[in-house]
Amino acid sequence: MDNKNRKELQQLILEGTTLLKGKKLYVVCNTKSHELKYENFNTFDIRTEYLSDCEFEQVDNMLNKCIPVEKYFFDETDFISFICNNSIDLKNMIVYNSAQSGTGIGRKSLIPAFCALKGITITGSNSYSVALCRHKYHVIKLLEIHGLCVPKTYLYDHGWVLDKPQLGDIYILKPIYESSSIGIDTNSVICFDKTTVKLVEAKQKEMKQPIIVQQFINGYEAEIPCIISKNHKLILDPVGIALNLSDKLMGGNILDYHKVYYDEYKFFNMRDTLVDIKKMVSDAELVVKILGLSGLCRVDFRIDKSGCCYVTDVSTNPHFVHHSSVNYAFEQLSLSPEAIMKTILSTALI
Repeated sequence: MDNKNRKELQQLILEGTTLLKGKKLYVVCNTKSHELKYENFNTFDIRTEYLSDCEFEQVDNMLNKCIPVEKYFFDETDFISFICNNSIDLKNMIVYNSAQSGTGIGRKSLIPAFCALKGITITGSNSYSVALCRHKYHVIKLLEIHGLCVPKTYLYDHGWVLDKPQLGDIYILKPIYESSSIGIDTNSVICFDKTTVKLVEAKQKEMKQPIIVQQFINGYEAEIPCIISKNHKLILDPVGIALNLSDKLMGGNILDYHKVYYDEYKFFNMRDTLVDIKKMVSDAELVVKILGLSGLCRVDFRIDKSGCCYVTDVSTNPHFVHHSSVNYAFEQLSLSPEAIMKTILSTALI
């Protein structure tokens, strides 16, 4: 157990609990059971990113143990209309947001941008950082310029932008704006040859967005939850991800859409491996600083057999319900699930 992180989290929660007194909490989120009003993909359901009824119940329970929820909104336009058409004390509002309706570019940044305009306190990163982190190619190239280890990544947007992949190398195809493995299936890991471009073209047409072709890293997969506020910065221990705990190496396997949708993966403590944890934590801290992240966020890695740690993705609003690396990380610190939500709300105030 990392006692230093545990003590600082407890201090953050203590400070935040005091500041939450007198605040009115409003929640904007998407759930799988509510009517889908906006565009969806044909093959991959955007609702894999939304809360199931069970997950919503968990979130509701966590929130109400911190502060009673004044009102839930399951659609961004309903929240915006409510704020614009009612006389509300905006200064004493705090908004927990995880909404991202539709399939548009930067869709997750709508509520952060609106709240910034209205001077409303909101959990998570600012609208620019949220939008930036949904563009996988921009994120990878920014981190690469700053000296971080990232996989070789190529952009396809109705043709190759700048360079193209090397023949015979192994890559993974990813839609540029998605998370939760949307757009990634059993055919996404490929050996690049002269016919591969047809597959990439088909994927772009299917997902209606550019595709990155990224060097595939055979080895471990891990996620590092990070908690950032004005006065606190905590980089938690890396959480390993495996398809089964008898063989913790992901190797050539991936978390595709089906595995993510049905939670077909497990977690383990990366300290049980020979991976350089200190280096991973240091890299995650630098990623958070470069991208200007705040609140609860997450940095994802693949680690090859030589021990080289590659940053592969970033999340500004990671899942934290029961089956998540965030929840696992808090369990390792002997902290309750309610402590996660107290931490999220506290980072918005301190």
